[in-house]
Amino acid sequence: MLVNFLSNAIRYSPEQTTITISAGVMMSESHRLVRFSVRDQGPGIDARYKDRIFDKFFQVPQANGVKGGTGLGLAISKEFINAQGGLIWVESELGEGSTFSFTLPVSS
Repeated sequence: MLVNFLSNAIRYSPEQTTITISAGVMMSESHRLVRFSVRDQGPGIDARYKDRIFDKFFQVPQANGVKGGTGLGLAISKEFINAQGGLIWVESELGEGSTFSFTLPVSS
């Protein structure tokens, strides 16, 4: 997932911008989770597409001509994370970049 998040961040961010990777442990009501996030300074994602970003073969239309991949990377990531009992999501606003995150449960 991290490689997919990073490759997308690199693809959609302008040159000479910062991509931030963060990780940490958090507690839910029933167990510990490890959270990974990748924040870019790309164009951001229009709110109307955020619900579909993890669907197979879906690609956000790009006005700037950036060519995306196959539309499978985020869908595969979602299936893997869900199968492991984790969550995956995106926080994004147009013109503000995006933060892609996932959590996975940690065994005691």
